[in-house]
Amino acid sequence: MIKRQSLITQLENVEIYKKYPTLVPYVGENYTKAKNKLLIIAESHYFPKDSVVNFDTWYNAPYEKASLTDKQWKMITTANVLGKYKKKGNPLSSNIVESLFKVEWENAQDKDDVIRYVAFMNAFQRPAQYKESIKSCKLDIDYAQSTISRVIKILQPNIIAFVSKKAYYKCKSALPLTIPYFAVPHPSCCWWNRIMKKHGSGKEQFEAQLRKVINK
Repeated sequence: MIKRQSLITQLENVEIYKKYPTLVPYVGENYTKAKNKLLIIAESHYFPKDSVVNFDTWYNAPYEKASLTDKQWKMITTANVLGKYKKKGNPLSSNIVESLFKVEWENAQDKDDVIRYVAFMNAFQRPAQYKESIKSCKLDIDYAQSTISRVIKILQPNIIAFVSKKAYYKCKSALPLTIPYFAVPHPSCCWWNRIMKKHGSGKEQFEAQLRKVINK
């Protein structure tokens, strides 16, 4: 069995993560022990209000020039995202964790335990403006696709869940044909709880897909 730290070390050597190490995907401490290795892919981080950053040079700046404030680094720390479910005003994490626990993912004992069995990343490797959906350009999409491809090769998930339709449509060409995947609306948007005629709510779709995996 590959050890979790070995996976994290490999992730840290991915090009974009060398420059922005806080973007490294979250890998739960029991991910390698999970019966079903789930990789959850969301959309992007966003910067604090009134942040001034030249996004045109985000990918090309040498590491020493990738100088951000402490608050900016904190807001693009992927490892902290799912753990925010305990705090008010974090629908992305709270809705994902609630559904994982509801379907009894990996028979987790509680919500803290359930996130130990999954991996999580954002598709886009550049933050959006404060509380906005990212306005992606070709370079954003290229980096998203190449990074997702590398992460999948390292983590070897059994199932991939996009919790952003935008991320899915922009990045689906990076997905291998050998790993099942699905996409649902973003947990922060109205469609997470709003019923759609053909498919139900985003929450219902997410939980139904997870149950399919569990019941195989």
